[in-house]
Amino acid sequence: MKILSKVILGAVLAALLPSARSDGATYTLTAGTLAAAITSTSSQVIAVSSTSGFTANTTGIFVDREFMLVTAVNGATNIRVMRGYGGTMSALHVSGEPFYVGTLSLFQNYSQGEGSGCTASTTYVLPWVNILSGDVQDCRSSGQWFTLRHGTFGATGVRISAFCTGSLGSAETEYLNGAACSGATTATARQVLSKYGTVASLRVVAGTNVSGGTNKDVLTVYKNGSSTTLTCTFATGGAATTCSDSTHSFTAAPGDVLTFQFVTATSDTGANVAASVEQY
Repeated sequence: MKILSKVILGAVLAALLPSARSDGATYTLTAGTLAAAITSTSSQVIAVSSTSGFTANTTGIFVDREFMLVTAVNGATNIRVMRGYGGTMSALHVSGEPFYVGTLSLFQNYSQGEGSGCTASTTYVLPWVNILSGDVQDCRSSGQWFTLRHGTFGATGVRISAFCTGSLGSAETEYLNGAACSGATTATARQVLSKYGTVASLRVVAGTNVSGGTNKDVLTVYKNGSSTTLTCTFATGGAATTCSDSTHSFTAAPGDVLTFQFVTATSDTGANVAASVEQY
């Protein structure tokens, strides 16, 4: 039965889903989280934070590596599902586990080639979810496909990080060198990459609120001494301890060197800045 349902789903998806739209439009799978644990592989009533966007018999939900068909919507937070749909296996799931939801035609039965070219604005759907392998893929500004994770839980990227300690200097261009933040005006800490891939998912956190300013308090990732599009700016007003860039990316090759530059505002009050990116 599992093999038969896999074959049927593959045929349906192949018939319904082109890889790109002629009108340039792109669909987006909606992300959500389970509101309660699924403690039995036979459970058919699932608790979610909201049933908005769920429609019986046309909506699928992908949790970790299990695909489910929504068969009924029971109020604002519960749905009834057919477990292990499309050749996937029923599994236990913890409360808060992330999922993707959308019409059946937005889920795939194959993966894109890792590192192959793509154009986000004309790709049929993002993220690209292959329910059979569990691959969750994205196309970002680097123009390449890369795999974010296998299933909705497991990340596949290699994390690259940097930090500085103590208070930020005033109106300085500083680098995260693993030492004092203030006065670090030369990049002495370098992250050397060992593989081809795509660098994305910039996240920055400070130990205290960063004061912010026009075109200031900006963290930028540099590759081989040149700035990249991977950058984020702390909010103006001194109320932010984090910033991130989940949109941009750039290609990388073995031997490429990454550094992290931070341009501070006048009379900055932030301190202890750490940043990380993922190479996929």
